[in-house]
Amino acid sequence: MQLYVILEIVLERYSDCMSEPIRILQHVRVLDSGGIEAFIFANLRKMDRNKVTFDFLVTRDQKEFYDDELKELGCKKI
Repeated sequence: MQLYVILEIVLERYSDCMSEPIRILQHVRVLDSGGIEAFIFANLRKMDRNKVTFDFLVTRDQKEFYDDELKELGCKKI
């Protein structure tokens, strides 16, 4: 949770001089519907995606629970 608080502080200070959103790479094993994935997506939905966006590095290449929402939120799955 503290990472998101720090991110909000950085965005408040520097968002005026940013021409593109900050891109954060999240490394997760899979994109299932529970656990850390649910926590990440709950926070991602609340963030201003003009200022910050997440990309996801996953360890398997198959259809995942959050794949459709990833596209809607402008995130990439690697």
